[in-house]
Amino acid sequence: MNKVLSLVVIFGMFFIYLYYAHNPLDYSVMIGRPITTENNSIAKGVDFTNSISLSNKQDVNRLIFPLMDAISIPKPELCENIHDATLWISDSKEGITYYQINIWLGEKSIVIERDTGTLPLQYKKIQDTQYQIFEVTLKKYIPENMHR
Repeated sequence: MNKVLSLVVIFGMFFIYLYYAHNPLDYSVMIGRPITTENNSIAKGVDFTNSISLSNKQDVNRLIFPLMDAISIPKPELCENIHDATLWISDSKEGITYYQINIWLGEKSIVIERDTGTLPLQYKKIQDTQYQIFEVTLKKYIPENMHR
């Protein structure tokens, strides 16, 4: 009896996993690169033309979860440079942008700037293990687009 019950639970968990693993995301995550002037001095906007909406849920989670653990900081000197990438989280079907985040890759941390539509902008730092996970995932999608 216990073996049958164990098998039923295992199969149930397997089917739940399959359902969630193959269910499409209900939001869009895209990564863009900054558009600069001819002398690479000022960001004029963000280019998403070569971006595709990320569909791998694990990669999306590897980008979103570190944002939740990021610690608030005052505006660092690194942010005086042009950002390396922009992460855009939206619902394109509804025309809603949830987050637009500019990203600077530092030596041992990642700094993000969240555009809230109001001033002052919010700056946060991703570091330690979350930094490594975020950086590897980000570079997986836009290695040729990196500003550096």
